[in-house]
Amino acid sequence: MTWQEVASLPGHEGGTHVVRFNKNGNYCVSGGGDRKVTLWNPATGKQIKSYAGHGREVLDLALCLMRR
Repeated sequence: MTWQEVASLPGHEGGTHVVRFNKNGNYCVSGGGDRKVTLWNPATGKQIKSYAGHGREVLDLALCLMRR
């Protein structure tokens, strides 16, 4: 299998270690060496929110479905 880059989501200083998409693909989150988690709209490539303050690099992320 070969991979092809279809979009770039610039927003982390240093490397991006992980990207996870929600179930329907409307949003994704990324984590990186800058100790931030960033929420994105992958269709537009726009950053929605960035969460800083993690004690170490963000190496993995998990998403869960929450119904209200």
